[in-house]
Amino acid sequence: MLRAASAAKRPGRYQLEAAIQSAHATRAWKGEADWDAIVLLYAALSELTGSPVVRLNAAAAIARRDGPERGLAAAEDVARLNPALNDYQPYWALRAYLCARLGRVEAARVAYDGAIERADDHALIGFLKQRRDAL
Repeated sequence: MLRAASAAKRPGRYQLEAAIQSAHATRAWKGEADWDAIVLLYAALSELTGSPVVRLNAAAAIARRDGPERGLAAAEDVARLNPALNDYQPYWALRAYLCARLGRVEAARVAYDGAIERADDHALIGFLKQRRDAL
């Protein structure tokens, strides 16, 4: 269906979201997601929607493709341009994860605390606390 939709050469939001999921699904038979495609698709989806959440997801994909330093810089840029993300739990969780990958333990701890403070799911809170306590 995705190929048929692509033939129309008028990509829309749902087609791009499906393509992103398809690029993630390549992990099942290639062992790794197609991060180049995922970053490109998020760029197209971001241009189409203007959504800061899409841009944050793109930052996570950039981190996977280009490393945590580049991903963190992209996430910080998105948050700087969209201050409402400072209240968005996934922003803090991504920030914590990337800071931890960079060895910035105190920054990661602060970011995990921020993610925990903004979470309302007990399982998620437990997971984030485990990650924070493992630093």
